Amino acid sequence: MSIDLYHISNVQTLIPSSSQFNNLSLSQFALHEVNKGIRWIISPSIDKLKYLQIDICSYNEYVIILYHLPNLRILRIKNFTMNESTLNLNVQFYSLLKSLLITNSLITSVQLETLVKPTPKLQYLMIKNDKLRKFDSMFDGLFWEQLIRNQLTLLDKLDFFFCTSSYNDQINDLRSIVLPFQTPF
Repeated sequence: MSIDLYHISNVQTLIPSSSQFNNLSLSQFALHEVNKGIRWIISPSIDKLKYLQIDICSYNEYVIILYHLPNLRILRIKNFTMNESTLNLNVQFYSLLKSLLITNSLITSVQLETLVKPTPKLQYLMIKNDKLRKFDSMFDGLFWEQLIRNQLTLLDKLDFFFCTSSYNDQINDLRSIVLPFQTPF
């Protein structure tokens, strides 16, 4: 069974109670914002959820989701936000999440390392953003190789899409950018 609360104005009244969840065989759920469904997410009766889709999610909410949904295998986030102050959070658990899909985020390489730290079982990672960003380490094949070798050893598939523009000589040769991604790692 699946519940989608995207286009409903009063989400709080529609989220089933814990006793109602006990009678459901819920495996998928979609939310617009985590804070509107946080009472539901931390409910012990929903721990069998395998797929969650969220439009707006912060790093703190992401950690709450991973902690309270131990059987979650696929997490799809449309707009992900993370600030530098959350980089110091010391997450002391590991999730069994297998797929993480983020489709709109200007995440940095340091933030990405923090983001995937509690998910060593990831097999599929997708990071996508079509907004212009600075040419930074997210475009560096060596960064991705080290991240996969050190933190995402079970990763089978990585999809990423970033846009940048070069108004100066930051990018001298397109081949030098593409070459590191052509080596097996």
